[in-house]
Amino acid sequence: MSASAAVVPEVVQMDALAALKIIRHCQESLPRLAGGQLLGLDVEATLEVTNCFPFPHEDDEEEDSIFQSRYSRHQRRNALKEMLGTRRTDLGEFVNKTMHFLKLVNVDANAVGWYTTSIIGSNLTQSIITQFDYQTANPGAVLIVYDPLRTRKGSVCLRAFQLTEAFMTLFKGKKFSADDLLDSDLSFRDIYTERPIRIYNSPLVNAFLLEMQDSFQNVDDVVFDRFDLESAVFLEKNMEYLLEAIDTFNQGQGNYIYFKNRVAHRDEQLKRRRAENEARRADGEAPIPETDIHKRFGSLPDVSSRLEALLASSNVNNYALQLRSYVHQSFTRVYATEAIQS
Repeated sequence: MSASAAVVPEVVQMDALAALKIIRHCQESLPRLAGGQLLGLDVEATLEVTNCFPFPHEDDEEEDSIFQSRYSRHQRRNALKEMLGTRRTDLGEFVNKTMHFLKLVNVDANAVGWYTTSIIGSNLTQSIITQFDYQTANPGAVLIVYDPLRTRKGSVCLRAFQLTEAFMTLFKGKKFSADDLLDSDLSFRDIYTERPIRIYNSPLVNAFLLEMQDSFQNVDDVVFDRFDLESAVFLEKNMEYLLEAIDTFNQGQGNYIYFKNRVAHRDEQLKRRRAENEARRADGEAPIPETDIHKRFGSLPDVSSRLEALLASSNVNNYALQLRSYVHQSFTRVYATEAIQS
């Protein structure tokens, strides 16, 4: 289906085989964050994910060598930019070749998004550029996120996300000033929208599972781990990421206020100098150059974009919501355990 004719999905229907492949790849790749390509079909308001394949692992040694080198900051930035550009080109070639070979053996070769590992949603904001590229090519493309830490504490954690239309519009035009955000009514809650996931098994698989059911009747399937009250790891990680996100937000706000004040102070001095030069010209005197003012303030960065603050606010909100949700679940287990003991 073409990008122009694509319909934004309301639900993601994922084959159990694809879900198991995603979980296995992400689990076996830990502590690295893994990713891969989603394959399937757009069927009206349902996005069917029927298959997937993993992306190759990135070479961290090359990146470490750049940071450990004696390059200047500017040279490191250029080297990293070149390295990331090369990785992106190589990944594109790998995906195209793999999809071509899958098509030759009559496997679904239609890209419908990608998946990645995300521990407590820690890298969702870093995935925006990749997801933007996918949704630009296909508005129905989704990002499937697997959280191994939350999976260890209960049920499998698979979530589907899409960038909102309002965010896509601003990101495409690179317009993230305070006025742009106010005009579009975009808040930190409106970056991603979550789509429900429905796991699907074919009738043949369901029939096979029914045949296998009798062989498990005498097996003790009571899992007491679900009543485990130990939640220190999850809470510790969540609080760690939450505090980091708050620090990032506060640091960004401090830099924003500092540079805004510097820009306002510079503009005020330039305004006075220009008014003084107008008076000097009227008196027939030579104007005073503005170079000393520019030299005094140096090159000030453009702080009009509020994208980083928007992303930092989104991270704080996500971690806080996850913490609240997990605390509610923990209280439920506490009361359930008390009821069983009594």
